Amino acid sequence: MRVASPRARQEELPAPPQAGRLGVVVRRRPVLGAIIAVWLPLAALSLAGQLYLYVFGGTDTRIPRRLNVDSELTVWSWFQSTLLFACAALLAVAAFLAYRMRDRYVRHWLVLSLALLWVSVDEAASIHELTIAPLHNALDTHGIFYFAWVIPALLVVVMLGLAYVRFLGNLPREVRTLFICAAGTYVIGALGGDLVGGHWYEAHGGDNLTYALMTQIEENLETAGISLGIVAVLTYFIRVMPEWVIRVEA
Repeated sequence: MRVASPRARQEELPAPPQAGRLGVVVRRRPVLGAIIAVWLPLAALSLAGQLYLYVFGGTDTRIPRRLNVDSELTVWSWFQSTLLFACAALLAVAAFLAYRMRDRYVRHWLVLSLALLWVSVDEAASIHELTIAPLHNALDTHGIFYFAWVIPALLVVVMLGLAYVRFLGNLPREVRTLFICAAGTYVIGALGGDLVGGHWYEAHGGDNLTYALMTQIEENLETAGISLGIVAVLTYFIRVMPEWVIRVEA
């Protein structure tokens, strides 16, 4: 009987399978549907809590305050922070894609990603809230600038807008429209809401139905802007990178 040598037996073994590819399919409609499925119930609960307090004369403020979209360290703030982080992550992928394609707007994608990451952290930790009182006292702001943090924020928005004119012009028309709508909606909610809200808050305070409704609109506009931003980046991927592939090799 012939016994094959260890080396021969090793050579007879089947070759290991070659590295394959794992396709990742991301569809815009299910993503947007998942966002809306979380967004609308949270928004409805928040509005119901404010109506309970200011229309029906509710006395138990604990649950309405925790459900309020304008409150910090709540499920709503976590939800918004998560959306912002997801958008930042998608923008980071876009920056990497631009780098691989030797696109000249790599830095623009990267700066957007870092900016959204910072806003995500700020949303979760309420960092900008800490600047309101010091800036208000230092600048003695009133009226629409009562919430004084909007002053440096407006300057940043203007500078970013000017710096991104060519970047936007280089995008496909549908993607450009989505980005402009997303940015406009978010800025109107975040800055416009506090400009109008600051004027009302200084004159009438914040413990009233009108101010409560203002904050509901403001926060929902912010969420709409973030959601449009996510859709905009996914649409960009469809135009530039129609197939997502993860390849793992030894």
